[in-house]
Amino acid sequence: MSSEDERRFLITSQGTGPVIQDGNEVTIRVRYPGKDGKPEKFDELKTFLVTKGDTIFRGLRQGSSLIIACNGEKKLFEFVDILLVTKLKP
Repeated sequence: MSSEDERRFLITSQGTGPVIQDGNEVTIRVRYPGKDGKPEKFDELKTFLVTKGDTIFRGLRQGSSLIIACNGEKKLFEFVDILLVTKLKP
């Protein structure tokens, strides 16, 4: 990863579901902290394809929770719950 797309993550709870592998499609629920007096924003769903170079989702278990920080900016913290993992057909 380039320094312009630096990501750090902290696993806050390990799920009990199957391990996420390459080629899985992962749907996550995102919670953004409030800023400038605005309330938190919940339940925005995002879907990612897990690839070989994926250091965030690959190897986690379905149902895990984690915190992701992008480029060291607190406003971009994402609180993530992994909701669904589907194996894509080749």
